[in-house]
Amino acid sequence: MMIREMALTLGLLSIVAMPSQARAQTQTATTPALTSEAARMDQLSTSQGGAKVVDKLSSDFSSFLGADSKAVVTGLRNGTPITLTTTAPGATPGAPPVTTTTTITPPTGKMGFGNVFISLALAKQQLASCTLEGTTWYWPADENPRSRRHAPDEQVRLLAPFDPVVWDRRRFELLWDWVYKFEAYTPAPKRQYGYYALPVLWHEQVVGWANLSVREGELVSSVGYAGKSLARDKVFRGALDDELQRMAEFL
Repeated sequence: MMIREMALTLGLLSIVAMPSQARAQTQTATTPALTSEAARMDQLSTSQGGAKVVDKLSSDFSSFLGADSKAVVTGLRNGTPITLTTTAPGATPGAPPVTTTTTITPPTGKMGFGNVFISLALAKQQLASCTLEGTTWYWPADENPRSRRHAPDEQVRLLAPFDPVVWDRRRFELLWDWVYKFEAYTPAPKRQYGYYALPVLWHEQVVGWANLSVREGELVSSVGYAGKSLARDKVFRGALDDELQRMAEFL
C-alpha cells in the first residue's frame, strides 16, 4: 500500500537522520526483549548462516516492509543503498503505471544482524499502528484516525477507479468485502459492473457502484449495490441525488 511504503520510508529515514549520539542513546534504551532478540539473531547467523537470518528477518518484518522486506534487510546488513519502489496505476485509463523510487543509505556501514533487527524494530516504533483481524495498519505518527476531521459525513461520493481509496484492490476487498473491477478493457458481454463504474462511498462504506452517461444533454445514471439495495433508503437517495447534481454541474 502506498501509505505503508510512505510510512516505511519515513520510519527508516528517522533512524538514518539521527545524529550518531542520539542513535546510540536510542539503541541503548531498547527493552530487554529487543536486546535479547538481537543477540539471538547474531547467534543464529553464527550457527545457521547469514542467509537463514536474512530470511527470518524478512519474514518477521514482512507486514511492515512488504515486498521490499528482503531488500531492506540485505541493504542494512551490507551497508548498501536501499531502494524502495512504489507502483501506482496511471492517472487515466490506458496510462502506464507510475513508479516512484526512494533510496536510503544506511548510516553506519555494514551492520551485524542484531543491529539490523534493532534498527528495524526502532523504525517500526516511529509509526502508529493497529492490528485488526490479523492485519496491521500503519499511519504517520502525527495523524489521529479518531480526529473529527476524519469523521464520515452524510454525503455520497462517486470515486474514480484510480482514486487512492480504490486503486489498491487488495485493500479495497479487505475493507469492504467485495471485489471491484475496472472493466473499460473487458469485452462488454463479460462486464460485471460496467465500462467505467464508479465506486459509491457513503459514510464509511463503499456500498456499490454507479455508471454515468450523458444522453441528449442530460446525465443518466444507474446504480448497483454490493450488498443490500439502498434504492429505497430516503437518506441515501437524497445524498446520491446531491452527488449526481454536483457531477452534472462538473460535466
